[in-house]
Amino acid sequence: MHPLLVHMPIGAWTTAAVLDEIDARRACGSGRPGFGDAVQTAVGLGVAGGAVAAVAGLADWQYTHDNARRVGLVHGALNAVALGVYGWSWWERRHGRPRRAQRAGRLGYPIVLVSQYLGGTLVYRHNVGTDHSDKQLDPRQFVPVLALEQLAEDTPYLVRVDDVDVVLVRVDGRVHALGERCAHLGGPMDQGWVYQGTLVCPWHESRFDLATGEDRKGPATGCVRASASCARRG
Repeated sequence: MHPLLVHMPIGAWTTAAVLDEIDARRACGSGRPGFGDAVQTAVGLGVAGGAVAAVAGLADWQYTHDNARRVGLVHGALNAVALGVYGWSWWERRHGRPRRAQRAGRLGYPIVLVSQYLGGTLVYRHNVGTDHSDKQLDPRQFVPVLALEQLAEDTPYLVRVDDVDVVLVRVDGRVHALGERCAHLGGPMDQGWVYQGTLVCPWHESRFDLATGEDRKGPATGCVRASASCARRG
């Protein structure tokens, strides 16, 4: 939800910045009403939306690792600073000090831009919040890969067929085939374990139905590719 929710504060604060600049460039004594009330409403909406987006962002960040975790920490810190600056801007405008409020807005908007660049880095470079499941085309036929006796019950087994990694799981004599990467952050499903008809990701314990690949428990919100077959000896 975080990439979706951030559009509200960014849009609101961009609106406030544009309207503030229009007011600042108007000739003195023109007699035309300013956009002060509209700007205050936009800034307030941005602060409220930013607080909600921060909660969703924190939920995503707790599952990140290594470089993505460090970038996310800086991204979150800058967002917190921007949220504080715009909260100050809203407070100053509410108490009849629009000049101070405008200066606060001019200080906060560049921080927002830098922070959102880092947010884009998290999504497009580190793939945080994206679907990591296999996107290859479905096979047209079953391919023999190993004898049934080699596949222990309730134990994930990784095989490679035509450059595609597949996890095989034998439960009650039935063999299930699933994608090798968790849909959440690409965790190795062959290192997971079987639990109540699901395969559990070893990284964050997302659970996927063995028969359908549907997510049964988060943090994953997408499915993994899966197919069930009747096992044959040979």
